This record gives sequence, C-alpha cells and structure tokens, in this order.
Amino acid sequence: MDTSSSASRSTFSRQTSGYVLAASVTVLLNTILTWVKILNPAVKLVLANILGNHWVTQGVAIVLVFFALGFLFSRTSSRISDTTLTRLLVSSVVIAALGLIGLFLFE
Repeated sequence: MDTSSSASRSTFSRQTSGYVLAASVTVLLNTILTWVKILNPAVKLVLANILGNHWVTQGVAIVLVFFALGFLFSRTSSRISDTTLTRLLVSSVVIAALGLIGLFLFE
C-alpha cells in the first residue's frame, strides 16, 4: 500500500474542497469581525442598524461570505490534498477559538 501517492491526491470533489477552504477563511473573518466590533463601538452600532441586531447582521454577512467564497473556490482548477485542507480547517478553527478566548480574557 503506497500512502505517499494517495496523500498528494485529493478525494474531495472540487465543491467540497472549495467549501472547506471557504470555511477556513470565513471562520477567521468571523473572529476578526468580532474583534473589530467589540473594540470599535461605531462598527457595532452600524451592524446593529442594518438588521436590528449586530449579531444577526454579522451572522448573515458571514454566511453570505462563506457561500460566495465557496462558490468562487469551487471554480478553481487547482486541487489541494485532503490532508492539507483538513489541517487548514482545524488550524483555522483553533486560531479563531484562541482569538476569541483572548478577546474575552483581555477585554
């Protein structure tokens, strides 16, 4: 069993790869937006005025960004290995979690 060749090939479809990559980017963007919103009350107020609640506006924006990026990334011809995508997603979630924990610890 040759695992070296299977590690470089992706068994994910282009759509799956695109949306995993989009999730990796979006989770970090969500954390950044949370930081900006909490540290800058003007941004929080603008978001609250758009849909009535800053969290709702942030959620809608993040979902739209996720679908837009997923669509765009799914159209690319480059393939990223499953292992790389998985590591990227897990790393993004860990970084985002640490970022939010840090924000609320030091706020």
